[in-house]
Amino acid sequence: ENLSKETQVMDLNEQMLLEATKYLNKPEELAEEIISYNSLKSPDTPLSEERAMRLAVANLEMVKQMRKESVEFRFRKANGDLRVAHGTLQTDLLPKTKGVGKKSSPAVQVFFDMDKNDWRSYRIQTLILEGDKVPEDEEKDEE
Repeated sequence: ENLSKETQVMDLNEQMLLEATKYLNKPEELAEEIISYNSLKSPDTPLSEERAMRLAVANLEMVKQMRKESVEFRFRKANGDLRVAHGTLQTDLLPKTKGVGKKSSPAVQVFFDMDKNDWRSYRIQTLILEGDKVPEDEEKDEE
């Protein structure tokens, strides 16, 4: 138990990848976490079980895809802005990083942002799914 600091601090990439993929085959558990986190963070905007399950499944599929390649996706930032991200979880694309990642909720997805060249995260409930109506899309159509 007298470990060196180097052994105590897991490589940040390993830690973030572990965090990013721990619910890969557990969409029901992830959906429960999303509902719970949503009621804590956005109590005025209830989330249905059906929507939470759709978000969980879509997010888990995206995580699997991010392990193979860079993926473009959209989510709503905490300030309400729409964000288009290019994220990956491919180990060979991650720069060597040491440090300690923040502990977050399972309802928050971490990814390596290819544009910002750093780790980022989003609340899974803010993920924009195919077929979701997004006001910004309608504005673009009018231009």
